[in-house]
Amino acid sequence: MNRWNDKRAYSAISLSNSLVISFPKAEFEKVVKKKERQMIENRRQFLQGTEAFRDKGKAFQTRLATELKPVEVIKGELICKEGNPFNYVFFVKSGEF
Repeated sequence: MNRWNDKRAYSAISLSNSLVISFPKAEFEKVVKKKERQMIENRRQFLQGTEAFRDKGKAFQTRLATELKPVEVIKGELICKEGNPFNYVFFVKSGEF
């Protein structure tokens, strides 16, 4: 589904004199895609630096990097508990556990 071709779900009516900044849809899409590619490449490079994925090849690393989602964890936060089933695999990019 292409979210850009969907009809608007609401109307926006200014309730006061306002200043808005517009960005052409096509240009916005280019910027977003470029940023996504940069984030994926950063994640792929991280995977390439790990022993488990170093020799897996760029295509595999990129496919996996596409699915990785960063999760910020605050000190003391429990991200998994021993004995519980797991739904995620975690890779520690920075910090200590």
